[in-house]
Amino acid sequence: MCRTGLDPRLSGWIQFGLLLPILYWNRSWFINGVKTLCHGAPSMDTLVAMGSGTGAVYSLLRLLSIAPGGVEHLSFDASGMILVLVTVGKYLEGRMKRHAADAIAKLVRLTPDEACVEIDGKEVICKVKDLKPGCCIIMRPGDRVPVDGIILDGTAVLDESAMTGESLPVVRKQGERVCAGTVNVEGFFRFEAQQVGKDTTLAKIIALVTEAGTNKLRISRIADKVSAVFVPAVLILAVIVFTVWMLLGAGFPFALSTGITVLLISCPCALGLATPLAVMAGAGRGAEHGILFRNGETLETLGKIDVMVFDKTGTLTKGKPAVTAVYPAPGITEEHLLSTAATLETKSRHPYARAILDHAETKKITPENADDFQLVPGRGIRVVKEGRDCYGGNRAFLLEQGIVLPEEGSGTPLSALYFAEGTQFLGCLVMADELRDDSAKTIQELKEMHIEPVMLTGDHETTAAETAAALHITRWQANTLPDGKEEYIRQLHREGRIVAMTGDGINDAPALARADAGIAINGGTDIAIGSAGVILMQKGLSPAAEAVRISRAVVRNIKINLFWAFAYNVLAIPLAAGVFYPVTGWLLPPAAGAAAMCASSLCVVLNALRLRKMKF
Repeated sequence: MCRTGLDPRLSGWIQFGLLLPILYWNRSWFINGVKTLCHGAPSMDTLVAMGSGTGAVYSLLRLLSIAPGGVEHLSFDASGMILVLVTVGKYLEGRMKRHAADAIAKLVRLTPDEACVEIDGKEVICKVKDLKPGCCIIMRPGDRVPVDGIILDGTAVLDESAMTGESLPVVRKQGERVCAGTVNVEGFFRFEAQQVGKDTTLAKIIALVTEAGTNKLRISRIADKVSAVFVPAVLILAVIVFTVWMLLGAGFPFALSTGITVLLISCPCALGLATPLAVMAGAGRGAEHGILFRNGETLETLGKIDVMVFDKTGTLTKGKPAVTAVYPAPGITEEHLLSTAATLETKSRHPYARAILDHAETKKITPENADDFQLVPGRGIRVVKEGRDCYGGNRAFLLEQGIVLPEEGSGTPLSALYFAEGTQFLGCLVMADELRDDSAKTIQELKEMHIEPVMLTGDHETTAAETAAALHITRWQANTLPDGKEEYIRQLHREGRIVAMTGDGINDAPALARADAGIAINGGTDIAIGSAGVILMQKGLSPAAEAVRISRAVVRNIKINLFWAFAYNVLAIPLAAGVFYPVTGWLLPPAAGAAAMCASSLCVVLNALRLRKMKF
């Protein structure tokens, strides 16, 4: 009976009026459902459309007194709820898939539009797209290299992080190679263009990202796979139930009622929500911990990996140099050494200079005034302080200035910087890219989850070996360029491995796109973030292991949801079809079928929401 106090028929018309906007707003279910049905391949959309549509039509017929059952138990609300629940689930899942990989556009922007070309001894500004092999290109500080080539004359410090991922600029001299997309930090040089257009290293990286992004296998949801059989089976079953009861002489109203009940009770609301709700709950839980999953596919895949590949610089390490040790010469105070070093580095743009100035600031040491700043790219700096020459740089640079240095021990770090005032040696500072505080812990956690850690780096063999040893990583590879990292992922795939790649730089983009699951860490470039399926917003590496645990919990939840969704159908469909009616008199009316469908959906929702409270 109607609990509103209104006339049941008037209440029914009000419910129908409220349903109309829902039907219109969710018309895509009906459009797609009918299309797939007409093409002979009914989908989940078909069942959603027929389950909600038949319930609404049947209720309307009862409201018009064309169908039996009266107007006390209309199912307009159930039809509307079916559409709303499934649509909300699909919408929220779709939100995680909207971020199209704009990484390619950002990679393209690494190439400048124009370049300064020397033609017949004159400087001419030309479009990069018009450059040909053999052109002589002039580079000044701050310029971005437009194409690949060989330096003809001059020396410069280049930021090659786009190619190698290494945070420290490198010195390039006559006869050495430069690549498109790198930045001239200091110095002046001319180089001959060799590879232009699609042949540059940067263009190849773009091609790799594009290929990996378009060719990556899509992991089909379990529900979608089963729906190829389940959906047509339910439609056929509803027709069979209707036909059998007609042949048994039960009459059209009875047969129609059982057929509609089968459709309603089989409507895949629970089946359709089983995956997206678990994905949403897991993604929400991850977001609370600073872990952003770009789509449900990545969230599902991450839990299946058995190897995680790491970039070194900026991923396992902090990505920027720091002063790790200060060694004043005998008779020299640490304060004097740091003061001179900071004074020398005040006008330098080198990352080492920033590290020294930061270290001096923490010691409350202020640089002094100096004149006549002179930079020798890749070697050192000279300034004049209070009438005395001061020098800072590598060992060879100070020896060239006639400074007597102590003998170099076998353990002297490659990154030691030496300083002198006049002819007096002041001491040295040791620079290093420190490991992230939680790198070792993360590697150990992955091993406990039976995931093999692998390290790839563009750095040299010695540094890579030291980092791998410190983290107890047994499988690693040094001197690896972007295409080499991507090829390494391919090799792991050929070994039958399921691979996640964790990185932060432009150079990691091809590997991030090629991997089954790409993870970009906090502070990474927009290119890396655009190529990854998982973004770690918190500082540190430990969220990578937590993301795997969340993924595994979500997959378990999905399997439980799907099991109960199918079990519900196995138990409920025979009851809806009236199989027990001849013996027990049990028969579910369409309203009860809709209620049972809603109850199954509620169970799925509650089980998925458990993920929001679980500890990972």
